[in-house]
Order: sequence, then structure tokens, then C-alpha cells
Amino acid sequence: MTIQSSAERSLKALEMMKQGNLRFQQGLRSVEHFPTPSKLKILSEHGQKPFCIILSCADSRVPAEHLFDQGLGDLFVLRVAGNVIAPSLLASLEFAATQFDTPLVLVMGHSKCGAIQATINNVKTPAPLPSQNLTDLVDRIKPAVKKHVEKYANEPLLVDICGIENVHNTVKRIQEDSPIVQKLIAEKKLMIASAFFCLDTGVVEFEPVPESKVTKRA
Repeated sequence: MTIQSSAERSLKALEMMKQGNLRFQQGLRSVEHFPTPSKLKILSEHGQKPFCIILSCADSRVPAEHLFDQGLGDLFVLRVAGNVIAPSLLASLEFAATQFDTPLVLVMGHSKCGAIQATINNVKTPAPLPSQNLTDLVDRIKPAVKKHVEKYANEPLLVDICGIENVHNTVKRIQEDSPIVQKLIAEKKLMIASAFFCLDTGVVEFEPVPESKVTKRA
């Protein structure tokens, strides 16, 4: 596969996600509403070939296959509160990108995110969290919150402002922490894009992340 055709696959995958969300907004459905045993059997026998790896929040109101009108086998979905990146999630992403030749990674946050709000609360009023696991999660979101919490302290959309920043931070971490991702991006075989989903409207706003020189953290 040529470098040009690889890049075209990434752009085509991004366009498929955009068109899928437009259908969702219009109340249309191009695939079966419910996974069927026959479809699952085909995927079991012939394997999967997801065209997009999506890292999104675990919020029950953010089901990727529905929001992008996709069916079984179309998306490789990673879901975690606050759409943060951690070693096991990064390993899953690397697995899909290398094993399935998936050309697109989409990192998506959403409005009114509870994990973002919890982090804002903790930054404003520091207090020990109930477990080390929750502390680790909040610590991964804190850089995005600390960047904006003072300037937009009284802004009703503070949680969304921080949520968008958190998406960008996650994209940066993926690029910085994965030599595999760096190599695939350099070879034009993988593109990373960011997105933000509005719970009130059903609209996903897309923002492709331009290629840039990756600076390793000390």
C-alpha cells in the first residue's frame, strides 16, 4: 500500500465517522438496530477489521456505535471515565492499530462530564479521594483543569472548557508515550483526531490533530 493510499484511508475513516454522526442527528440508522447472531458468526469466522479506534468516556450516555451509526466489527472502542489514557488503554490502542491496520484514532470527550466535574471539585477544594484508583484518574485530568479553573472559575461551561482541553492532552499523551503510534503516524498509516460530543444536541464536533514534532517528556 502506498503512503498516499494509506493517508486516504485515514481521511475516509474520519469522513465515515462524520457522516455516521450526521445520520444519528437525523434519527437515521444504516445498520441493524441490534447485533444479530448471524453477523457475529461471520465476524467470528473471518475476524474483525475495525476502521476506527475510538477512546471515549465510560458515561452511559456516550455509546460510540450509536453516536456514529456503526455496527458490529466497525469500531474498536476503548471507554474509560474522563477519556484519559493509561498503559493498558494505550496497549489496547497499539494492538488494534498494528493487528487490524486500523487507520484512525478518535479521542472523544463530551459535555457535562462527571469525571471532569469531580476533578474541578477536587482542584477547588483539595481533599483525599476514597481510593488510589480514583486519585490516579483525577491526577490524569488535573492538568486540563488547572489550566483553566482560575480564568473561567465562574463560567457555566467550565466543565466543557476543561473537557476539551483534556481531549487535547490525551491526544498528546498518546503521541508522546507510544513509539508505535509515532512510527505509524510518520509512515502516514495512522491519523489521530479529536472530537467533542454535546449531550444536548447529539452533535459531535471534530478537530483533526495536525502532525507535529513529538517532544518527549523528561
